[in-house]
Amino acid sequence: MTVPLSRRIPVAPRPCPGNAGIRQRYLIDRASWIWHPGIDRTVFQVVEFALQLDLPSPVEWEFETSADQRYILTCDSVEMGRGPDRSELGGWSFHRYRLSLDAGKHLLRALAWWMPETVRPAAQVSAMPAFALIGDDEAETILSTGVADWKTRISGGWNLLPEKTGFSYHVIGRGFDIHGGAEDGAWRKPVTVAQGKDIWTGVLSTPWRCEPSPLPEQSRERYSGGSVRVVQNDHATQMESGAGVGTGSFSGLCRGETITIPAHSRMQILWDFEDYVCGYACLELEKGTGSI
Repeated sequence: MTVPLSRRIPVAPRPCPGNAGIRQRYLIDRASWIWHPGIDRTVFQVVEFALQLDLPSPVEWEFETSADQRYILTCDSVEMGRGPDRSELGGWSFHRYRLSLDAGKHLLRALAWWMPETVRPAAQVSAMPAFALIGDDEAETILSTGVADWKTRISGGWNLLPEKTGFSYHVIGRGFDIHGGAEDGAWRKPVTVAQGKDIWTGVLSTPWRCEPSPLPEQSRERYSGGSVRVVQNDHATQMESGAGVGTGSFSGLCRGETITIPAHSRMQILWDFEDYVCGYACLELEKGTGSI
């Protein structure tokens, strides 16, 4: 099976003065918004959604998707995109994607999360925890949330760090402890939390008035390089770049090589990128039951 081909495609804005949010303008306007049945707006949640596909022939589909608050979308473990771009309820961002798949089995997944007002960044506007995806044309019955056989579970291992103290103005939200050995919850059938169109009146009825994002997809490339300047363990021992610990060296880590961390270790690593880089850490863990 080849790697799925996907790309985000632009959607032209469709002005509709006076009745935007009442008359459908975009495909996503009639989507069903879903969430894990254990919904609780007062609790931080990371939720995974999954849809199994078994295709008798190759397809090329388009679909629109969004979430409150964020999603990371993958197909067969290949990342397709992230969203939505930060927005407000009267102009909630959505993205449209084109996906090409060979015949055979495929897995469409979305990791979505919700942070209550007490812990999320001050700039984050939200209505309720929700995820929506709707396919175009023949893909509508095959891909759409609320129609297709989506499953959901709680993603384990995500814990909020204590609130920062000593700041007179702190607006970026809380950090996390990520437990690599934590178990995920059981797969369950999601519940519909908002319906794109009221079945009796035909009026659009979600709290999000969706608009296509005006921003291009951000580039995402794996970065390797720079130097590890300092490694500090529980005993406050510092090691210069290139010194080994366990199997491998932290200098090799900068080049994408593997490294084995000794059991019961707790370390801080100062990685100097030697350039201006914006991005996310990507860790692949093997073994290490109970590790953090």
